[in-house]
Amino acid sequence: MKNILATLLLITNIAYAQVYLLKGNAGADQASAIQAAFKQPDIKTVLVNTSDIVVNGTLTIPQGKTLKIEQGFKITGNGTINGGNIDADYQSQIFDTT
Repeated sequence: MKNILATLLLITNIAYAQVYLLKGNAGADQASAIQAAFKQPDIKTVLVNTSDIVVNGTLTIPQGKTLKIEQGFKITGNGTINGGNIDADYQSQIFDTT
C-alpha cells in the first residue's frame, strides 16, 4: 500500500512539473516571463488561468509546446505570438482587441 501511495505522489508531481501557471502582474508585459517558461525543457504547457496577462513583446511558442488559455480568460496587449499550439475553447474570445 505504501508503494502505491508513493507511486501516485510521484506521478502527480511529474504531471504538474510540465505546466507553468502564469500570474497576473498588474498590466506589466509578461512576454519575457512566458518565453522563459517555454525555454525550460520540462515545461510543456503554459497555462493562462488568471486575468491581467499582457503580451506587448514577441512571444515564440516552440514546436511541441502549448499556450493553454482557460475559458473566461484572455491575453491583452499589442504583442505578437508565433509558432507552437494555442489551446482554448473554440467559442471563447482569447485575445482582447481593445
